Amino acid sequence: MNLDAGFTQVAQVLLWAVPVRVALAFLRALWMRGSMRMQAWQRWRLPHHRSLRVAPGLPMEELALQLVRHMRPSRRGVLHRFP
Repeated sequence: MNLDAGFTQVAQVLLWAVPVRVALAFLRALWMRGSMRMQAWQRWRLPHHRSLRVAPGLPMEELALQLVRHMRPSRRGVLHRFP
């Protein structure tokens, strides 16, 4: 009888873990949405963030470096959890 009560308690703990994780994921999604909107607003307000200016005849390697430099400010607020 005691073993059944133990399994019931373990099952209840596992059942509560799912809604808590869903709520945390929802809060993180709201946070990321706010971060995205803030970055969009900053890009709209600051003219030097509007577009990438590329000289004609630029080698592909240099273009890739400019793209990385251009995207770096928008990646500051993002948490990279996975490599």
